Amino acid sequence: MVCGGCDLTRITLSGDLSNGWLKSADLSASDLVFANFTAANFEGANFNGATVNGVNFTNADLFGAKNMGTVAWLVPSIFSNTTCPDGTDSDNNQFGCFGHF
Repeated sequence: MVCGGCDLTRITLSGDLSNGWLKSADLSASDLVFANFTAANFEGANFNGATVNGVNFTNADLFGAKNMGTVAWLVPSIFSNTTCPDGTDSDNNQFGCFGHF
């Protein structure tokens, strides 16, 4: 999926979206449901009020992602070698990217 800067407000994303390019996309109030975002780029994306349910963020880039603290995390998601919104590596943080939004 290549959708940099696009408006994905209130949609549902699921399935294999690995290597997706969603840089600066607006994901406000969206549902990310058991999606595979391995190696996806979310730099500067807006997650305001999104719901995340069992998503794989392995090797994904969330640097500068906005409003991650407003996300409803329903089922644990995978953070492995993920660049967190604050620029840290999830593997060096005790709880992945949690606390590093």
